[in-house]
Amino acid sequence: MKRLFAAAVALMLLAALPAFAADAPKPAELKGHIAAAAPYGSGSLSKLFLHVYDSSLWTDAAPWSADKPYALVIRYDMNFKVKELTDRSISEMERSGKMTDAEKAQYRQDLSTRFHDVKPGDTITALYEPKKGGSFYYNGKIQGDVMDATRAKRFLMIWLGPETSEPALRRQLLNLK
Repeated sequence: MKRLFAAAVALMLLAALPAFAADAPKPAELKGHIAAAAPYGSGSLSKLFLHVYDSSLWTDAAPWSADKPYALVIRYDMNFKVKELTDRSISEMERSGKMTDAEKAQYRQDLSTRFHDVKPGDTITALYEPKKGGSFYYNGKIQGDVMDATRAKRFLMIWLGPETSEPALRRQLLNLK
């Protein structure tokens, strides 16, 4: 009986996670880049009843446009090593088109120097600005140089592009029906 009750409570909490993500405060690193006071869209990723992360898309463009400044904020609820994050990112980017070995090597270098091992509560923010490119923040602190606009946009299409492996999350982030 206790297990059944615990399972029911866990399912109710998982169902409520997108609402928690929507209430997240605006990250300080977006000041001066995005004026919006609330995220454009938000959602959560869970796998096999495990909550992986909450994510939110911040932009001043309505409707959202890949050609206007925007930021994707991910707050992790699990531990991941840099190599796991980098490998999965490259694998997901390949969904939108084949990558050469040189492109993979460039992304591996870009991401492995900007990512950190993450633990529950850590955030990674990817800020895209069309004329500048992309910046990565780890727990609010800038990480390295700016990635060029083409590579930054391809990285962010992991979540926002039509070829994403998580179409339900994409719909939540982009407020699609």
